[in-house]
Amino acid sequence: MPIETARQIAWRRLDEPGFELFDFVQYRGGFLARGTVVTAADGGAAIVHEWRLDPRWRTESVTVRSTRDDGALTLERTEGGWKVDGNARPDLDGAAEPDLSLTPFCNTIAVARLSGFPDAAVEFDVAYIDGARMEVQLSRQRYERLGPRVVRYIDLGRCEGFEADLYLSEDDLVDRYGTLFARVQIEQIAGVAKRE
Repeated sequence: MPIETARQIAWRRLDEPGFELFDFVQYRGGFLARGTVVTAADGGAAIVHEWRLDPRWRTESVTVRSTRDDGALTLERTEGGWKVDGNARPDLDGAAEPDLSLTPFCNTIAVARLSGFPDAAVEFDVAYIDGARMEVQLSRQRYERLGPRVVRYIDLGRCEGFEADLYLSEDDLVDRYGTLFARVQIEQIAGVAKRE
């Protein structure tokens, strides 16, 4: 698998102690991504999520593992819908993509749907993965482009009423997610880990 680009980035939580280290690799067949989220919420946990995406930014699979109760799940796209841990989940039919709580990476996948439409808005169903509970359910979201590097996220499903403005980098990765996440230098995360 010849690698074309490889990057590591980091986000820090703004509303509570926590951070994420994220590795992103592009190769000829698509993208591989791996994030490690460390959170102090609910007694603390580390959550690792691994993604395989095709060249069009469509998720092929995502696996999530947590140190909290050794929880784990795998969500896979099939020709007709989605499987969770190898079992068909017809209740997720129609979901365009997964959305994992605890990380702003999923918003990058959604923003890719706005590519080429400067004033666009898109609305679609997602397979929402609750990273704390290791549960998956259907939900609905809307994204509205407010400017060249600003997109508003509106939850129309599980967390209906929640909104956040997403500020994007030149590569469409999230630099800031409302009052929840901000992209930082890797060295800043190392300093946070030492202090906490």
